[in-house]
This record gives sequence, C-alpha cells and structure tokens, in this order.
Amino acid sequence: MRCVHHGQQICAEEVAGFASVTDEIQAIKADKRRLKQMIVNLLSNAVKFTPQFGSMGLEILPENDNAIRFTVSGYRY
Repeated sequence: MRCVHHGQQICAEEVAGFASVTDEIQAIKADKRRLKQMIVNLLSNAVKFTPQFGSMGLEILPENDNAIRFTVSGYRY
C-alpha cells in the first residue's frame, strides 16, 4: 500500500482514477524517461492533493500540431 501525507494520511487505494487519451494522438516524440517522470509527478501530486475517497483524472489531448496538453483534475465524490 502506497500512502502519502497531506494534512492526513491518504492511500492511493482510497483515490479513484481515470485516464483519457484521444485517438488523434498517434505517437509522442519525446524523451521516454522524462515523459514518464513528468506523468509520474503529475499523478503523484494529484494523489497528494485529492481528498480521501475522491477521484482524479488525466486527460491527454493535442494542443496544436506540435504540442500535447496534459490535464489533471481531481474532485471529491
């Protein structure tokens, strides 16, 4: 069980999550290690700041022909 501390102890198992990636994105040209670390950081922060038994999401959409937008959201049930 992975738990983080933010005011109170919250375990990752106590936060629901979803991800949405559009079919418009066929490939991402990026440094694999840095892209992975960025996504891990985004999701780790989302777990830290999402209330216990809340929900968080990650949406990946094209911003334009040369950029991709990563959006993290969180809310309480």
